[in-house]
Amino acid sequence: MMKRQVYGAIALLVGGCADPLASSPEKGTTTSTTSSSTTGGASGTGGAGGGELMPPATGIPSIVDASVPDGASDELRVRFDRAVSADDARGFRLVGGASRIEALMDGSGTTELVFRLSDHALPDDTFQLRYWAELGVVATVDARLGSSEVDVVNEAQTYDGGGTVYYVAPNGDDEATGLSPRDAFASVEQALSKLGPGDYALLERGGTWNLSPSSNGAFRGHLELRQSGAAGAYLTLGAYGEGPRPKLVAPSGGSAALAVIDASFVAIDNLHVIADRGDYGIVFAGKTERPLVSNCLVEARDDVGGYGGIYFGATLTADEHVIAPQVLFNEVRGFKTNISSNGYDMSASVGRHRVLGGLIEGNELSDVALPDGHDGLKVARGSYDGIVVRKNHITGWLDDALETFGAEDIVVEFNHIHDPQPPNADLEGTQANHASQGIKAGGIDMQRGYVGRRVIVRYNHIHDLPYDAASIAIMGNGGKSGEIYGNVIHDVRNIGIKIDCQGCDQQGWRLHHNTVVGVGKDALQLYTSGDNASAVTIFNNILDGGQRDLHASVSSGEASGGFNLLAHGAPTGAYDGESDAVVTLGDLFVDLEARELFLTADAPAVDGGTEVDGYVVDHAGNPIVGTPDVGAFEAGTR
Repeated sequence: MMKRQVYGAIALLVGGCADPLASSPEKGTTTSTTSSSTTGGASGTGGAGGGELMPPATGIPSIVDASVPDGASDELRVRFDRAVSADDARGFRLVGGASRIEALMDGSGTTELVFRLSDHALPDDTFQLRYWAELGVVATVDARLGSSEVDVVNEAQTYDGGGTVYYVAPNGDDEATGLSPRDAFASVEQALSKLGPGDYALLERGGTWNLSPSSNGAFRGHLELRQSGAAGAYLTLGAYGEGPRPKLVAPSGGSAALAVIDASFVAIDNLHVIADRGDYGIVFAGKTERPLVSNCLVEARDDVGGYGGIYFGATLTADEHVIAPQVLFNEVRGFKTNISSNGYDMSASVGRHRVLGGLIEGNELSDVALPDGHDGLKVARGSYDGIVVRKNHITGWLDDALETFGAEDIVVEFNHIHDPQPPNADLEGTQANHASQGIKAGGIDMQRGYVGRRVIVRYNHIHDLPYDAASIAIMGNGGKSGEIYGNVIHDVRNIGIKIDCQGCDQQGWRLHHNTVVGVGKDALQLYTSGDNASAVTIFNNILDGGQRDLHASVSSGEASGGFNLLAHGAPTGAYDGESDAVVTLGDLFVDLEARELFLTADAPAVDGGTEVDGYVVDHAGNPIVGTPDVGAFEAGTR
């Protein structure tokens, strides 16, 4: 059959959060592409979503302007150059200030969409609107929007919400009222003591606060916030004025710079948090519902390195848990692990590590601490009830860029991972020969019994891993079940995708529609022992390995699959496939050497796949129409 042409849009960039528990991409998702997913290269500039902008395809609506109007500062109005159709706000992100998009109110079928915000905008906040087309569901494919980014005109003259705003300035006075910049408090603690639901404590931009020493402990803080906001009335610690983010500088002492403990509906926004060696930056601990940290810069002091930049999930008693944490659009660097939720960090007497859903999205994570750094982002050794790790940009890690070892029920999607720290024989211990893996999942936490099951790894772009590690590795006897699909992997010295587990659940692992090229050893490698090896299925992948394209070694049974395109030869080992074929890579892609890994119109991959239940959009968000193509992209994507 003739493949239906699918048009592209412009590159994706970092963004915000409309609904932290929004559903995953589904049929009808709008079309886009991202240079991080297509151009390769070592620089990987452009943040969590990708690199330089490309012009929108003809016929796709473009954003003309966006504004928060004075007198209606709890609304965002977005004008387009033609009528648009949108059913919800899932693709839109408002970045840079404390207010966030909550829902689409009006305008579908017209040239203006109106969104409801989480609160009235603060007058000093500066916003950008980003639209991520592959996350936004529209009524029809032909009415889709193109990904874009525009500055938002914030017309708000005053804060018109229901809460009270308290101001803090270095030259303030704790005996003042704190109700205006002229009558600002001097200490953050004084402002925090006044806060209730819906209130703000705003620190003057350009100011610095050196926090008082505390010996509260690892999951406590030099500065602590223990009172709660309410649903629809967050308690917020943020910034006002012009200039760089206000700084909170922590002393040494083993505590976090800032800890939110047993407090719900609390937001930390637009702060610059600096922690010391062995310490944390921002911690959410105890029984906490919907905590938020956004638009912050969190870094370790100079080159000494802190323990964790942003940490959540520390349970101080056995029955506590964190519900739906939101970690959005932050820059975190210089820690042993830049963002972490890890049950291993707690003693066995503390209890189970449980996080109920949530979202880690749009963060820039770079340059873990030397000499003893580890991961860019870790969500590990715990039960996570569907947490989504999405569109983060990770560079400069030592061990794993993104680790979900021993994690249950987690979605890892649309992340951009490249260029780890180089090996260094002078580093301490095992770090001298660090793995530098891209995404690590599976595994088992022997202490609490968590295993890596129901793990979804999809639509990620991983490239330029020049050291001995795998791009995606499912490791250890806990790698029980999950799905790996729609990923683009290239220029990897060792292994593309590695499944190494001691027995699968009956649900097993599904690996399909991945594009893996330029790999030094095996493009796809499977090692299993125990039962249910036959539960591993491998379909519709493009595989190019320097040693082997597809290899399976199992103790009993065999993996199955088919319709894979291989660059060098037939699969080896315990694998029973049908309709696999050997191809010339140059016949598949628009420009293999430049890593433009889109399919050409007449590529043998076009209509060459087999239908896989639940696979409805490709790596760029193009809907699957008819017979799917092989690999991560449908033909016609640019």
